[in-house]
Amino acid sequence: MGELVFINNDQVVTSSRNVARDFDKRHDHVIRDIENIILSLPKNGEAQQMFYETYYTHEQNKQTYRMFLMNRDGFTLLAMGFTGKKALEFKLKYINKFNEMERELEKQKKPKTQLEILQESINQLVEQERRIAALEQKQDDITKIISLNSRKDWRKETNEIINKIAQNNGGTYKQTRRESYSRLETRARCDLDRRLENKIERLKEQGAPKRVINNLNYLDVIADDPRLIEIYLTIVKEMAIEHGISIGKEAI
Repeated sequence: MGELVFINNDQVVTSSRNVARDFDKRHDHVIRDIENIILSLPKNGEAQQMFYETYYTHEQNKQTYRMFLMNRDGFTLLAMGFTGKKALEFKLKYINKFNEMERELEKQKKPKTQLEILQESINQLVEQERRIAALEQKQDDITKIISLNSRKDWRKETNEIINKIAQNNGGTYKQTRRESYSRLETRARCDLDRRLENKIERLKEQGAPKRVINNLNYLDVIADDPRLIEIYLTIVKEMAIEHGISIGKEAI
């Protein structure tokens, strides 16, 4: 039910359900009172201007029931019979809300000056330019991401993209990098841990310095296999586009 009053067909109205709720009445009794008022009014169409019968769907049982919408005059006639301190408080609340909403509606209907029309046009143009710029930036970002290839600096470029994804997504660099590796293992059907262990063993047999061995990581394993490089680049591109990252001039 929501607000005390609302706009319906360019008219400020309230509903019989709102009245029943706020004045602690049974809804069927409120409808009965409205029908009695309608019967007592002259048959000149005045009742139709004050009250409008419609229907609503109950939130719980999804059944359809009758209700009335009413303007300020209809509400005033209906609320005349409501007495007591609480009823008076709600009458004042409704009257104030009718006044407030009618002023707002009148303001909306008021013809605009040439200056206001010009200002609206300027605001629309500014907003349109902003949206176009955003779309162009997004298209440029996607183009840059797609242009990522297997040249020798692919490790630096994927690292920059992974870092941006982590920043934009509120995650950590390690989590994002781990996700990229997990996707690679699934798509390429490879075991990066096993490949890294094998690489370490080979380098040990070749007498490689301990410092070199200790600094090995999954990227070194990927770098050994052109097929893994291509698949990994594709995965990083997909992740960048999924997260809508913005690529600066320094990247890719």
